[in-house]
Amino acid sequence: MARKRTRRYQHGCLRLSPDGRRWIVKFYYAPGKQTTETLGLESEITKRQAELLRDELVRPLNLNPHRSKTEETFERYVEDVFLRMKSEVGEWRENTAKESTREIRLHLLPDLGEIKFEELTPCCAPF
Repeated sequence: MARKRTRRYQHGCLRLSPDGRRWIVKFYYAPGKQTTETLGLESEITKRQAELLRDELVRPLNLNPHRSKTEETFERYVEDVFLRMKSEVGEWRENTAKESTREIRLHLLPDLGEIKFEELTPCCAPF
């Protein structure tokens, strides 16, 4: 039986910068996309104030109705996250990116594009 995925709620990771002078917070602003924001100097902002600033940064992300996984289809994920991430991170060389993108769009998206993530299940064919 497939387990229904719940929408992730994030708190953000609050810590001091590597040099120990500034409060920084790390959080995801899109699936697979992490960012770091500087909140201020540690000498000027208490930890409690930094926690409140962190909560204000992350609150809109947790309330965003467009992040609902029920609307996430295989095609949207592939186009918006997977292909972009592969090219931005540099995991694929230019020629590999062109060929792989073409193959994915030609073979996978026509058959699986409109399927929602909740409906996807792993294939359990015996070997």
